[in-house]
Amino acid sequence: MTEHSPTPWFVGEPNAQNPECESPSGIRSVDDYVIADICGDGRYPDHDATFIVRAVNCHEELVRELEDCELSLKLDVDEWGSPRLKGTLANIRAALAKAKEEAPA
Repeated sequence: MTEHSPTPWFVGEPNAQNPECESPSGIRSVDDYVIADICGDGRYPDHDATFIVRAVNCHEELVRELEDCELSLKLDVDEWGSPRLKGTLANIRAALAKAKEEAPA
């Protein structure tokens, strides 16, 4: 996976204010690097930033847990051959592939 700013990230003050932005929020890394400034329209103050931060901060843990599930489920599929388990295993593998996609250069 491509390197990224260290986690945990957090919602903080935006780097630059846009006078037309009703609900600005910023995303910063633990070393106070500005990841992004989000300009909302006032409908969802900080919700987008909070959602992104929560997703980033749990991403690596979720990938590790899915990898453990994949291994356990593969053993069950090999032993029992259940079509339902095969479908679930395929879904886990697809989710892992998506989570591990490299960012465009």
